[in-house]
Amino acid sequence: MSRRFGCALAFIVAFTFATGPVSAAPLAPRKASELVSLQASPTTTSCAAGNGRAFDLQFRPDGSTLFTFSIPAGQVLVVTDVTFQKSGLAANATYAPAVVTDSLFSIPIVLPTVTANAAGNAGGSVSLQHGLVVRSATSICFFDNANFTARLHGFLAKDK
Repeated sequence: MSRRFGCALAFIVAFTFATGPVSAAPLAPRKASELVSLQASPTTTSCAAGNGRAFDLQFRPDGSTLFTFSIPAGQVLVVTDVTFQKSGLAANATYAPAVVTDSLFSIPIVLPTVTANAAGNAGGSVSLQHGLVVRSATSICFFDNANFTARLHGFLAKDK
């Protein structure tokens, strides 16, 4: 093997190991201001066919008051967690809530079926390991109409 070929081969091998494999960076918030915590409105029925309640109330950074939320144009909301509580059920009744996007190609977020306690209360949570991406001008809906609290957490990212 010629010396020139050996040097070129050594350079290529060294460069390959130095750069490592090429992979995409995980989708994650870069700033605290991108974090979003939403609550499903107990009164707004802006979801498909009037069923369910939109996650349209956002907690302020101090955690206190709520204000109306919509996904800004040019951004997406990446949903990472959903929690829910329901009251007024019969003791030991099963409760199977649903969360969907209010769009033509609605993708349900599967929430666990839970059993009410003796007082008629039930609740649960789901973490979405890879997140669910929701584009602007799309509502996210919790399909229940009374005696519930539902929250989702996630972050805003640029829509690419």
